Amino acid sequence: MSDKPLSITRLSLYNLRGKAFRTGALIAVVLVLAFALFSGAVLSASLQNGLNSLKERLGADIAVVPLGYENSYQGIILSGEPVRFYFDRALEQQISKVDGVEQLTSQFYLSTLSADCCSVPVQIIGIDPETDFVTKPWISEVYREELKDRQAIVGADIAAGKDNKLTFYNHEFSVAARLEKTSTGMDNSVFVNIRAVKALAESAKKQGLGTNASVQEADLENSISSVLIKTERGYDTDQVVTNIRREVDGISMVKSKSIFSGFSENLGIIKAFIGIYSAALWILALLILAILFSAIISSRKKEFSVLRIMGTTRVKLVRAVLTEAMLVSIVGSLAGVSLAAVVIFPFSAYIGEQLGLPFLLPDIGGIFVYMISTLVLSSASGPLSAIYAAVKISRAETYITLREGE
Repeated sequence: MSDKPLSITRLSLYNLRGKAFRTGALIAVVLVLAFALFSGAVLSASLQNGLNSLKERLGADIAVVPLGYENSYQGIILSGEPVRFYFDRALEQQISKVDGVEQLTSQFYLSTLSADCCSVPVQIIGIDPETDFVTKPWISEVYREELKDRQAIVGADIAAGKDNKLTFYNHEFSVAARLEKTSTGMDNSVFVNIRAVKALAESAKKQGLGTNASVQEADLENSISSVLIKTERGYDTDQVVTNIRREVDGISMVKSKSIFSGFSENLGIIKAFIGIYSAALWILALLILAILFSAIISSRKKEFSVLRIMGTTRVKLVRAVLTEAMLVSIVGSLAGVSLAAVVIFPFSAYIGEQLGLPFLLPDIGGIFVYMISTLVLSSASGPLSAIYAAVKISRAETYITLREGE
């Protein structure tokens, strides 16, 4: 059997395998670059998705809660932190008469226990089907029927039993639907109609199950936890807040734009840092690779001279060097993207918690785009860095190069 001709690709592979340490060092540089580019792109997109999801889920322009419970309300929205607080429902009627209030709805909050009486410790949010304008748009994406008293809509992170049921304070609820992942507190919340959650709170109160002073002292039938407001067109949110303060005492208010703007500002800083860091790292990687390739090619002058004597053209010599650089870059890029995927995807929830921002991974299509873009940029780094040294060695006189390589 005749031997295969020594092609440019085969020659490049032989050279790379023959110098394993050198090849490994080059691959490591590209690996770090690909890891940073891919992870940076996915992180930026995930944070932006999380912020968009938060904006969609806020719904109301203003949330009115009992005095001093602003942070507790934000905890429900952002992390699904189980809380309970109440005030008189009569305040809802007062607020409805304030100038600038176009629409409003009330909600009732109840937290469950990590005990035998409850399947899981979660935040239960009671919604008023007749007036709700906040949750209805996105609940209707998964469930269009009227929510019955023993039915619940659960967040993406709530685990139901095998029979698709949940138990709260010894009362069983069937899971009517599951919401899409949002990376907000909605993922850890359960939605029922307001009649059901009040009946549940009364039952827990009578049984003495995990009820605090706010539950024991409240007239639950005539209590609510929050009033969510949509402002009238033409009215500034701050002005409506001022109008409400003039008419209603003993309340605190949370403006949706305040929550959103705070996260938006933090996200802008993080995205700018990631962008600058990625660009600087790509330029640095090009410089490092250029220095390494120049040093490597300089040390191989004798090898290249022999190839020229054997009839290798200048163009083929350049192609051989660039092929080596491309092979190194492809391997490093694939390794870097794979490593980034192993780090980011399984630990996305933990990353979001540590950043303290809503974190929602892109869909498959978005991830594929970021992966291809990273592979293209990282794979191009090797040939771009090596091209100067490759052209320089190809133009050198063979005899002089051979003597210099001795």
